[in-house]
Amino acid sequence: MEEAGPCEELTTIIRSDKGELHKCKEGELIFREWETANRIVILIDGIVRVEKTDANGKQKFLALASKNDILGFGALSAKQYTATAVAITDVLYYELEREHLMMIIEQHPPVSRYLFSQMESLLSYYINVSFMETYSNIETKLAQILINLAKRFGIKKENGEFEIPLKLTDAVLANLVGTNRETATRVIHRLQDQGLITKDHRIVSVLDMERMEKQYDVQNKSNIIC
Repeated sequence: MEEAGPCEELTTIIRSDKGELHKCKEGELIFREWETANRIVILIDGIVRVEKTDANGKQKFLALASKNDILGFGALSAKQYTATAVAITDVLYYELEREHLMMIIEQHPPVSRYLFSQMESLLSYYINVSFMETYSNIETKLAQILINLAKRFGIKKENGEFEIPLKLTDAVLANLVGTNRETATRVIHRLQDQGLITKDHRIVSVLDMERMEKQYDVQNKSNIIC
């Protein structure tokens, strides 16, 4: 029998302390940017959208989080949340108050190391996002995001296609890459015309993962969507 990983160990500790399992419905807030960060969130099921307010007051997509991901690292320093977390599916999660978290860190070194590795991955993710924002055009950004969404959340079909089980409207996809809906729609049509994706009733499928990765130079960019 394999040993439990650090995140599983953390959730086991919370359960043993009679931790409360929270439920959040699609569209509901888990925490909001600038609120006091007094707790971390450990996701058990579902998908969460992480977004941040830009200089113009618009919500800018940062990442998608899912099972075993940890949100709210501001709680480690007792500061404010630096982003907003919104459920885009029904979500189950545990909450851990800062004082309890610090006690667990002191008593369970593997959990402590796991938390800091998560923070390191988050920093790497922000570096990747910054690079992509600076050097990639809209088509490349959207293609890379769809590839990473398909790899992380996609359902692989017998024919090799990856169906992404998320509601990806043109407006949502535009927000993911920081453009307007009209531009996103044109890019989506180009990807469809090349036989790389299909989009039906807001569900996107990646038809040829290998060709799409080669065409848009996706190498070691698995953290673009965290």
